[in-house]
Amino acid sequence: MGVPISFRVGPTDAVYGDDLARLDGPWLANGYLPIIEMSYREGDATYRQEAFVSVEPSMANHGVLFVRFALDAGREGMVSAHVTAPESLRLNGHQLCNDSHQVFVCAGSNWQWDPARQTLAATLAPGGEAVLAVFTDAAPKLATTASLSGNEYRNQRQRCVTTWQRLLGKGVNLDVPETVVNNAWRAVLGANFTVVTGNTVNYSAGNDYLKEYITEGSRTVGAFMLFGFTDESPPMLLSLLDHSIPEHIYAVTSWKMRALTQ
Repeated sequence: MGVPISFRVGPTDAVYGDDLARLDGPWLANGYLPIIEMSYREGDATYRQEAFVSVEPSMANHGVLFVRFALDAGREGMVSAHVTAPESLRLNGHQLCNDSHQVFVCAGSNWQWDPARQTLAATLAPGGEAVLAVFTDAAPKLATTASLSGNEYRNQRQRCVTTWQRLLGKGVNLDVPETVVNNAWRAVLGANFTVVTGNTVNYSAGNDYLKEYITEGSRTVGAFMLFGFTDESPPMLLSLLDHSIPEHIYAVTSWKMRALTQ
């Protein structure tokens, strides 16, 4: 789904993260939030990458992914974003668009576009950054062609943090001495919420399994109930009870009965 974008770093255009021995991470922000952080060493430079999906409805509807690159070590670094679109794209201001004016990427001011290679490239200095907003689902023409600023990136990140902390905070307040345990249960619940669409508990996301299955879905709803999400769980359960696979009618019915006893 969407248009693939691969990232490369250094003067040889090495694939970011290709050598696992030089990759640190990925890690979740604060140990559990769905903001992915990692760093990668290429040559004399170490590049830090951070990525998260916007929680603003207008952007979330297009699966907008915010990405930030910075230099952790080294005097200078180079990063490039290779856009594999089914059609030729062009830079309109600081937005990559197709001929229908659909937007695929909003770039920061220091990214340069190479139309022949369909590549964005930026030079990084210590203390500098390069930010992008990637539209997983292309958006209609935007009102502005201004560049994406670092402040806007940080505002979006803070909204992401606040939204997820508020959502996870609606459940139980479980606190044990082991930090890894506290992070683990929050991270698992967060991951479960990422595959929920409205009241539909999906099996997966972004592929052919973006649909309900009573076995896995009822277990997910059971976990939400156990962790105190008493307002969110019943509508999810009602949606699952409408799920049907005719050739597995007895198995599906038994799982529905089991789900009702949770």
